Amino acid sequence: MSGGEVGRVADELMGALGTGRSVGRFPGLGMAEAYAVAAEIRTRRQARGERVVGRKIGFTNTTIWPLYGISAPMWSYMYDSTVRDLDAVAGGFDLRGLAEPRV
Repeated sequence: MSGGEVGRVADELMGALGTGRSVGRFPGLGMAEAYAVAAEIRTRRQARGERVVGRKIGFTNTTIWPLYGISAPMWSYMYDSTVRDLDAVAGGFDLRGLAEPRV
């Protein structure tokens, strides 16, 4: 996947932020390319003032790896704009604009 293709995928994903819509799959996108897209998105989000506050690690259950054709956990960045302190939002917070919120 070329740098232009990484940028195109990053454009689509960034365009979906805050809309509540899911995006499609990206044929030919392997782990190396996915992490290149994640790095590009990090750069773009930091440029607009967002801060990385941690990482979300998924697929840690090794028994399901064969079902998905993977051989390691996957991760991505979490941002100050995507993480909430539940003590600070005791009255709740708006989920509109989130495609697949996790609590």
